[in-house]
Amino acid sequence: MVRGNNDRYLSDYGTPKAPDEWQTDSFAPLHWAVNQFSATERAALAQLPLTLRLPDAPDLLICHASARSDNDIIQAYTPEDRLQEMLPNTPQRYIVRGHNHVGQIRMWNDRFIVTCGSIGRPLDGNPTAQYVILEQTQTGLHIRHQSVPYDLDRRPAPLHRNRLHRRHRPHRPPLLQRTGHRWLPLHRLSARLQPMVQRIPPLPGRNLHPLPKHVIL
Repeated sequence: MVRGNNDRYLSDYGTPKAPDEWQTDSFAPLHWAVNQFSATERAALAQLPLTLRLPDAPDLLICHASARSDNDIIQAYTPEDRLQEMLPNTPQRYIVRGHNHVGQIRMWNDRFIVTCGSIGRPLDGNPTAQYVILEQTQTGLHIRHQSVPYDLDRRPAPLHRNRLHRRHRPHRPPLLQRTGHRWLPLHRLSARLQPMVQRIPPLPGRNLHPLPKHVIL
């Protein structure tokens, strides 16, 4: 498992690292999530690594956003000098990450930067559960993006009980909050503004599986 920004929000909440706005009702999903974890569990989240390397897949690097931060955005148009800053000392040919909530594959010289979609909040206008399957082959890793429809009305009970799915989502810029995730061009524009925007998805955690032959991200 690697540390994402959700995990950091949980571990930093209630500490001097947390901004005052995290106490407002706009961050109700964070408040709910904090109450699901003990202080010991939240401290353990802070100790998770930013990157993961698997002995069975030496050419693979897994991270949430980048090798240096849990908050970096990598787009198809991200300049290569910025990629070098985000992924220093990264000789692996395959770099698998998330964070953007939009699946893509970015070529970087002879390397592949694979961005997974999102299970719970895809931002490409397609409300499906999105993930990536990697399969080891004799010539390298085979990359397959998956998009699985599911019943959107069957939300987990805590979301209904606490009406979290109707609360303000402060990690998205105001235009995107009003128009919804169908407006992908607005999302792409907002990605450039995101260093100025505090983001906090409602549910924490990222589950990563060992890679004997397949890995699902």
